[in-house]
Amino acid sequence: MTQATADLGRGNTILTALQAELLPLTDDVVVKKYLKGIEDAKVVAETAAKDGADGKLPALLNLKTMAQATVDRAQTTVNFYAGLLATA
Repeated sequence: MTQATADLGRGNTILTALQAELLPLTDDVVVKKYLKGIEDAKVVAETAAKDGADGKLPALLNLKTMAQATVDRAQTTVNFYAGLLATA
């Protein structure tokens, strides 16, 4: 009985020490999970923003093509009138 009581006392001491060491680790896991959740949410938001921007890319490329056509027409007109002025 004395030996069992001594073993129980040592076991309780070891258990208390392990629980004391486990607490910071448990807290650290909770914090790490929280921070990972924040980072995961950022990745989801950035992916959604990228997908939205990728969806607008064809329209922007078309706008660029139309703007270049406008510039080309304006340059042709300027060249025509510059030539006309030179011959006059």
